[in-house]
Amino acid sequence: MRHSEYIKSKKELAVILSKLRVFEKPKMMEEQYTLDPDVSADILWNAYMRHDIQGKEIADFGCGTGILGIGALLLGAKKVYFIDNDTDVFPNLLENIKTISDCQKKVIKKIEILNLDIRDFSKKTDVVIMNPPFGTKVRYLDKDFFKKAFSTADVVIGINKAAKLSTVEKIANENNYRILEIKKYLINLKKTMKEHLLKSKVVPVVCIRAARKPL
Repeated sequence: MRHSEYIKSKKELAVILSKLRVFEKPKMMEEQYTLDPDVSADILWNAYMRHDIQGKEIADFGCGTGILGIGALLLGAKKVYFIDNDTDVFPNLLENIKTISDCQKKVIKKIEILNLDIRDFSKKTDVVIMNPPFGTKVRYLDKDFFKKAFSTADVVIGINKAAKLSTVEKIANENNYRILEIKKYLINLKKTMKEHLLKSKVVPVVCIRAARKPL
């Protein structure tokens, strides 16, 4: 397989992602946390090797500061929609995009930033890639993300708590999608808010890759 014209290895991708800006004041009710660059790179590289990124139009639901969408751009995505309902994330998102567009001028023509609730996103894309809220603070919010993703793209790559895998599988089946791959990760959620009692917490998560079933 021909490698991206921008990035030559998963390790190189992880190094670049590790230099991006993160949430300055993460919001508890939005369940904002920064995904580890190594985990992000593994998810993105896996998608790239399965032809889910290069030349594709991609929606990054709940994009935050853009680590997944920016990684997709670096791996040759045709276009990325960065979608978030929190305008406070946009300054760092824009700085992160500027960081990579300074090196690759073509990147800036491939993005669209939308201040939207993902449920109001009306376009169709090839792929949705997302690290959504887990529905811990706002019940069923994770379900809303997956339901919307399954109505938006032929391929969905999304993260949720490992304990909620059966819920994601049920939503996928109800929307005529088949889960083709499940990857397990342990993510270390560091204390970023005064409400957090522990310095860090390890959470088992899964990243699913699902595709629409043929008619």
